[in-house]
Amino acid sequence: MNTPSDSGSLTRRALLAGGGVLALTAVLASCFPSGPSEPSASATPSPSESAGAGATPAPAPATLTHELIGTFDAAVIKAFEDFGLVGAAVALFQGDEIVYNKGFGRRDLSTGESVTPNTRFRIGSNTKSMTSLLIAKYVDDGLVTWDTRIVDLWPDFVAPTPELTESLTLHRLLGMGSGLAEPETIEFFASGGGVDAEQLLRTIPYLEVISNTYDDTYAYNNTLVAAAPYLIMLADGTDPSELEERYARDIADLVFTPIGMDDAVFASDPRPYGGEFATGYQRDLEQNAERSPFVSIGGYGPAGMVMASSTDMARYLITQSKSGVAPDGTVVASAENVDRTHQPGVVVPPDAQNALPSLLLADTASTNYALGWFDEIFNDGQRMLWHAGGIDGFGSLMGFLPEEGIGFVALTNYEPNIGGLFNFSVQSSFLDMIFGLNADLPATLATVPATLRESQREVVASTTAVDEEATEPFLGLYSDGLELSRGGEELELRHDIRRVRLRATGPDEFVIMNGPSAVSGRSVALTTDAGGSRQMTIDGFPAVTWLSGD
Repeated sequence: MNTPSDSGSLTRRALLAGGGVLALTAVLASCFPSGPSEPSASATPSPSESAGAGATPAPAPATLTHELIGTFDAAVIKAFEDFGLVGAAVALFQGDEIVYNKGFGRRDLSTGESVTPNTRFRIGSNTKSMTSLLIAKYVDDGLVTWDTRIVDLWPDFVAPTPELTESLTLHRLLGMGSGLAEPETIEFFASGGGVDAEQLLRTIPYLEVISNTYDDTYAYNNTLVAAAPYLIMLADGTDPSELEERYARDIADLVFTPIGMDDAVFASDPRPYGGEFATGYQRDLEQNAERSPFVSIGGYGPAGMVMASSTDMARYLITQSKSGVAPDGTVVASAENVDRTHQPGVVVPPDAQNALPSLLLADTASTNYALGWFDEIFNDGQRMLWHAGGIDGFGSLMGFLPEEGIGFVALTNYEPNIGGLFNFSVQSSFLDMIFGLNADLPATLATVPATLRESQREVVASTTAVDEEATEPFLGLYSDGLELSRGGEELELRHDIRRVRLRATGPDEFVIMNGPSAVSGRSVALTTDAGGSRQMTIDGFPAVTWLSGD
């Protein structure tokens, strides 16, 4: 097979695949190629500038009346139908009360069981603010301060540069402005569970340096967020082999239990814990719903491995909005340290990795990252703290308006891209009914699924059966834990417990027909370099080298 060609159609297929739950830019770009109108303040001013003399004063505190909640319920029902989801759970809170909490659809297609407010969903990166809250408790207890240097917690710590080794602090690990970036493919390869906590810590010296100045450049970084609690535990005497166990125990004892998050667990697979849980689903290019495996993210757990119900999440948001006081009055962490996690830091530019695409920012003046939260200021001066999460078969979105004491959560058991668009449609309906913000977005986003289906039908129509003779030399094991095998007229690509199907799109190229949104729809090339080495390249991923075959 030859060097892959620069096929425009395959580039489009890659765009259709999209990325993580927040990386919706590619999906929306493929559906709106002319591009959305520019946000009203593309220079992303600071929150203080946005809420200052040039901004419209914020209106009086909002009240979620029965009438408004009824309007919201109708919007959620319509969005659920528009996006063709399997299941979802949505909740609203006001003050210290949950005022809306409802399940939609099925938590499992094979059993037909319905989603309820107590159904567990994987929440992905919404775990990050829980990790920050846990660390706020550690600060309360005197284990560390936010400004404790990492090298003082773990003398073996080495960053990619001497300057960063000396300057990185606990706060900087959590704020996405550390100066260190990780590969965009990390969220796919982390979902193999092959990296434990200690191994994760030893990957930090190999992260890419993009700045030696803190809060200079936004770079979403799962590795550093996951590392933060482990480093505190090491300093507290925890054996490296017990870091993940310690985290699971502490997040349950210090966060879940005092808040009353009775359904929440820190785990990748809900089945051993009993109770209600949702099965994740993803739709292949031929529009068949497939069950997603419960992939583990191993040592990356503090950045994305919690499972929780909408009831849990609403109680969690109440606690955050009340600066660490749970719905029953229990003080989970001090207001000083919880509020520290809400303080805005590095500016988040539109369309960045794991940031909002411009299409969703028409009414936004600025976005910054706090510690596990995006801090979004709207043109009318309203402020919302929010975050999203996604992992194979699941998407989640939560947010609250601190000055208003109200907020929302949306959980889905449908692959993160379409599930994520549903969640943002729900968020936009919430903001529209109270403040008139993002009023046009629900209708705009509702057009995306049909556009994607049509593009995917075009991809499927262009595929053919795989040439067995031509692909035979490429079957076998590859670097990065990938394995390619025969599957009838298709190829099967495996990574850990994931299995995806490949069909031919040309003599040298293939397309991934199913699997997580990180890879579904992406092109794949099998090539031989000048030295005779066989390689496989998934569009957007580094090439992997053939190691052995049958």
